[in-house]
Amino acid sequence: MNPMTARGLGDVSPEAWRRLYETVVAMDEAKPWQWVTVDKTFAVQLPDSGEVYYCVLMGAPELRGVKMHPGPIGYAALQALRQGILEDIEDAGFGTRSLMVYFGSREQLDKQERAMLRHLGFRFRGPTQWPAVRSFREGQHPAIVSPDEVPIVITVMEQAMALAEDVRENPRLFELGGQGQVVTRMVRPDTGEWVTAWTALPQELPSLFYQPVIDEVRAARLRRDLPASSMWGVEARYARFCVQDGQDAPITHPPTLLCLDLVHGIILKYHIAEEPTDWQSLADAMLDLVQELGRRPKVLVVRTPRAGALMEPVAQALGCMFVEDPDADVLNDAWTTMADEVAK
Repeated sequence: MNPMTARGLGDVSPEAWRRLYETVVAMDEAKPWQWVTVDKTFAVQLPDSGEVYYCVLMGAPELRGVKMHPGPIGYAALQALRQGILEDIEDAGFGTRSLMVYFGSREQLDKQERAMLRHLGFRFRGPTQWPAVRSFREGQHPAIVSPDEVPIVITVMEQAMALAEDVRENPRLFELGGQGQVVTRMVRPDTGEWVTAWTALPQELPSLFYQPVIDEVRAARLRRDLPASSMWGVEARYARFCVQDGQDAPITHPPTLLCLDLVHGIILKYHIAEEPTDWQSLADAMLDLVQELGRRPKVLVVRTPRAGALMEPVAQALGCMFVEDPDADVLNDAWTTMADEVAK
């Protein structure tokens, strides 16, 4: 079978794949991360759509490549990842749309990709030499890039290399802009040439985390009729395990909720959303739990900002004290244990 007709690969022309991987190889040879280090954020404005991608080059021995986050919410995700608000690259990837090129082991590519690379005449050897080009979408497992995303990835890589040349010639380039500005590769409208310029960062960043709609009438009834006791902890995260409803359906990581009685060390509820973006069902599950048990917590503890955005409105509606404690490792430990059990 021609590997170019395999799942997800035949949607992109062989010529586009060839140019994509030629650019990947050129970027790896140019090593732009030597000049534009991982602590630097830069932007690339696409000439056709005007969409801005906020990017980071990674040059560590164990992970090198480029990560691309589109639009204000992409910049918000990138900043949250830097600040530790998002715990890891997967949390950032599952939560927002992004693109990524990285080099890893042969096993990180599926057999259709490896066959396609052979078909195009590319050869890679070594544990960190195989290129993966991935598309991240909310709640979905990283997938092969789509036809519309291939030219975006090529453009960003080309402009990352051009920016690295600018920085090599002027090592203080990233120090020249003002507050609230970002180094940007863009096309000048009057000449059509790519240039390096300083542009304004987004003024208002959208929220990264879902904030639920609370049934206030129901919550008020529960608050009035049920006693408050004990301290509950809640962990709300994308699942580590994958779900796929059919061969052609996307592979997803649904939102999950774990509620733990912190005083007695008892798991009260484990809930898996049916849809990859259905965070609302987690808040609804908490009200269901209170009703089922006939009691509400006196204190509700969360560990992460994602869980906090989801659970603080629930706590307020139920009349509970709300605490966000990043050191509540017991919640992470319990969630990890339960996730491992469910994945078996």
